[in-house]
Amino acid sequence: MTFLETLNTLDTNLLIWMRWLVDPNSPTLSAIVRYGGEVITPIVPIFLLVLWLFGTFRREDQWKKISLELFYGIIFSLAIYAFLNFFLIPQFRPSPQDVVWAIAPIIDHPLDNSFPSGHAIFGGAFLMWLILFHFSWFLIWWLSFFLLITLVARVIGWVHYPWDILAGLLFGFLGTFLFQKYIMEQGWFQRFFIRPILRVASWIRL
Repeated sequence: MTFLETLNTLDTNLLIWMRWLVDPNSPTLSAIVRYGGEVITPIVPIFLLVLWLFGTFRREDQWKKISLELFYGIIFSLAIYAFLNFFLIPQFRPSPQDVVWAIAPIIDHPLDNSFPSGHAIFGGAFLMWLILFHFSWFLIWWLSFFLLITLVARVIGWVHYPWDILAGLLFGFLGTFLFQKYIMEQGWFQRFFIRPILRVASWIRL
């Protein structure tokens, strides 16, 4: 057995073990996993909106600028995910929902290539941006906790293999690094994607 085959076997066994942590016939536990698998999704846009409104209240554009840069950075990481998922990486193994076909998945999900996890890229990129912008560790730890709930729930719900989650976090971190190093501080990016929005916001007092 090759290294990749061994890794895939371990990944599948861990998927099956985590799946049986929750009884899919329990409405309460199924609902916890279903909603837990999306808990990070609304937190990020709410955080960006609060950050923007804080800048409006304080009349300090630096907070609005950070909110925009966070937004663009996350979009960049998700663009990497879309490219990998739809154009570069073929589906090289069964969908998690097909591993044991007789068990209905807890979280409805299209039968596409689950590698890498888009939620892990989304959350990983957001977490890395908070670290780069030196937000408080209290905030970072709390958001890490909610991200962990989301990612574990998506494995328990058979949306992703564990390796999909780890790879997604890695791509999220990598996308953040590339965007921050090669795009964010470039003059053309600030000129066309940051300053015009800040200017329009100042006109309408937002």
